[in-house]
Amino acid sequence: MIRGKTMTIIKNKSLDKDFYRKHWYADIYEKQENQIDDVEYILSTIGNSPKRILEVACGGGRILEPLAKAGHSVTGFDMDEYMLEKCRARIKGMRNANCYMADAIKQDWGTGYEVVVMGGNFLLNIISNMDYEKAQQLFIKKAASSLMPNGRLFLACMCEANFPSSQDPNEYTIFKGKDDLDTVGEFIMFDQHNDGKTRMHRSKRRIKIVTKEGKEKIIEWDVIKHFPSLVQINDWLKESGFIIENEAGDFIGSCITDETKCAIIWAKKIL
Repeated sequence: MIRGKTMTIIKNKSLDKDFYRKHWYADIYEKQENQIDDVEYILSTIGNSPKRILEVACGGGRILEPLAKAGHSVTGFDMDEYMLEKCRARIKGMRNANCYMADAIKQDWGTGYEVVVMGGNFLLNIISNMDYEKAQQLFIKKAASSLMPNGRLFLACMCEANFPSSQDPNEYTIFKGKDDLDTVGEFIMFDQHNDGKTRMHRSKRRIKIVTKEGKEKIIEWDVIKHFPSLVQINDWLKESGFIIENEAGDFIGSCITDETKCAIIWAKKIL
């Protein structure tokens, strides 16, 4: 396990030429991604008995912190050091919570956990040169390897049954705002292409920021995602030794239908 040197990076901005952009993204993301419906659902599903939990891609600790406050022993990892700085601030002083920097594909996740949490559409936010479908399947296998016998996996992922082919050149603001350093920015998605046969999504992203001193920076990049079907996810779970104990289409427990766009899965490791 590799622990990042967050404070060194943040105190010495010259060490990271993209400091302002990365800091802005982490700060605005944490301010605007503050939903609690998934957190409440996870807490109710896991139950009150204290458990050893691993959260994959814990980000700023939005889920990790309340799990720890509920009495669970929680470890999280993420590859974004700026998000982890937010997480460390949230859990400061909590003996039953910790987080560290790691690459989910390249590094080991550890073993002996009673619950692995993969929330926040993690399977659709993979950063890797690996084939996307293979990476998604790999994470299911890694979750199984990290769990004790009879351990559980909590997985939330968009996997709509009807994934149509489409094109949309329009721009959409994902979020925008001013961070705690007075950097103003906007995160935009545009030029979307969906392939209904392969269930692949291609689009572009753009972040534009202006610092307090008036320095402007714009960065654009291509995004490729694979939207797995529910059948595919269920097959991956079965291959990795899981049986599904509960499946819902949202965080209020609705049944999954052909119109459902998301699957919330609670699976037990039996192998």
